[in-house]
Amino acid sequence: MSATLFIIVYNNWSTTAGEVIAGTISGTTITLTADASTSFDTGDIKFPGVSKLDGSRFVIAYCDDADGDKGRVIVGCVAANRTITIVDDGGTLFESGRTYYPDVCAMDDTYFVIAFNDLSDTNDGKVIAGSDAPAASTSIKTALGTPIADFKTLDGIALADLKSWLTISNVG
Repeated sequence: MSATLFIIVYNNWSTTAGEVIAGTISGTTITLTADASTSFDTGDIKFPGVSKLDGSRFVIAYCDDADGDKGRVIVGCVAANRTITIVDDGGTLFESGRTYYPDVCAMDDTYFVIAFNDLSDTNDGKVIAGSDAPAASTSIKTALGTPIADFKTLDGIALADLKSWLTISNVG
């Protein structure tokens, strides 16, 4: 989130909940949140991906295993004292079919893109754009565009049998 503040997003295998924990680094010393992690989804989740929107806000895309593997996205905030607040409580559905390996990339402090495998559509790779507007709101709800039908031939690259991790990055 900054030169000294970071977050880690993961599936807690003991509870199967999606969790996020904040930490700071000073030299070679890492300090994690004293009161453990914050749940962003208390059901069973898989394949969480995270991207920084700005110095305090982040976006998480994940597979909601407790709800038929649907794709969800959620927004959160982290303070300098490592306190985490999940703003978009419950997550916003971005894909109603079985979704695997979502990866999210912030394009700026408002807009992001999610790439994912749509298992309900012959494992097609898909991409969707979203926004977190208005920025810095305490009642953020994620707005999403319409997924591109599939990007099997994106830039002439044959992705017909795309069944592995997707990775997306802002290179602009």
